[in-house]
Amino acid sequence: MATIDIPDSWTPTAENLYALPKPLRRYIHDLQTNVDSVETMRENFRLWQENAALRKKLAGTFNETGPFFADHFTFGPKS
Repeated sequence: MATIDIPDSWTPTAENLYALPKPLRRYIHDLQTNVDSVETMRENFRLWQENAALRKKLAGTFNETGPFFADHFTFGPKS
């Protein structure tokens, strides 16, 4: 396995990152992409809102089609 001699004074500048071997740059990029918790939380919240809106729309549709569908496709606690 090849080793890379990186001095202690090395800093993660754009120039230094582009000088790294491509597999290592890809690994760093993937780490950054997978660890971006703010973006992940934002996307999860958007999906939660979209899911809630779709459930509300579906509940209205099923309720309009009659009691059979309303009984079999409940969204939320039964009253």
